Amino acid sequence: MKRREKLLGGMFSFFIAFFLFLLLFVCISKATLLNKGYLLSTLDKTEYYTAVTKELTEDFKKSAGAAGFQPSIYDGFLKEADVKKEAVAFIDTSFTGKTAVVDQKSFMDKLDTYLQKIIQKEKLKLDEDGKLRLQNYVKVNAKGYKQYVQFPFIQYIVMGVQMMDRILPFAIGACVLLLLLSVIFLIRMKLKKEDTLLFLGSAAGGAGWMLALLPAGILLGGFTHRIRLEPEYFYNFFVAFLDGYLWLLILFGIALILVGISLILFIFKKRNTANAAGE
Repeated sequence: MKRREKLLGGMFSFFIAFFLFLLLFVCISKATLLNKGYLLSTLDKTEYYTAVTKELTEDFKKSAGAAGFQPSIYDGFLKEADVKKEAVAFIDTSFTGKTAVVDQKSFMDKLDTYLQKIIQKEKLKLDEDGKLRLQNYVKVNAKGYKQYVQFPFIQYIVMGVQMMDRILPFAIGACVLLLLLSVIFLIRMKLKKEDTLLFLGSAAGGAGWMLALLPAGILLGGFTHRIRLEPEYFYNFFVAFLDGYLWLLILFGIALILVGISLILFIFKKRNTANAAGE
């Protein structure tokens, strides 16, 4: 191969690697960080709803004494399935672009009915002031319920999704077009088939390294675990959310590196076999 062919082949190989990297990076980001299904799946894997239910129950127990109730009355009151249903509905509505609202009214009715049964069971007497305090107590707990159930920062995620949905078609289209043009120009150089495949193998490996290197550095350095977020269950979700995305980038990167190495080894083996036969 001539020096000019090597330079041009290397340049087109770099372009192929770069645009392939960009295309995969954008698609993987869309399928994870900007995808409702991935978010909900990560919430399930990190037992987010279990932790929210437990934390909310403990919060209710702390205020029970001030209202004249035993903290134990809240054991089993909140069901994880109900908390999950409300939280998922909040996320679903947010992703439609509408204003999501936690149904405090239904929860207030449910809590009031439950406390009225406790009052009747324990034969407690409430005067007008007591009834008013009970109403305020129910309202305060309903606000706490809303704060725990609604997913934090969802509006920023939705804004990112909406913005990317406007940009992605153009970004993906541009990456595909430039990738195809780079491959076409490489083929039009009319190199030997083995040389063309070598450049394509190098491009695949290069794209793989671009995808895998930075995420691997972030994970090995434990940078995602240094993020400070409260409460703990949201921290666990956020770390798993980012780590899953980074691991996916790494896996795609490794796959491309292996494809590139396999292709290059195949060409070298073929050449060595041809040279041995020629001798």
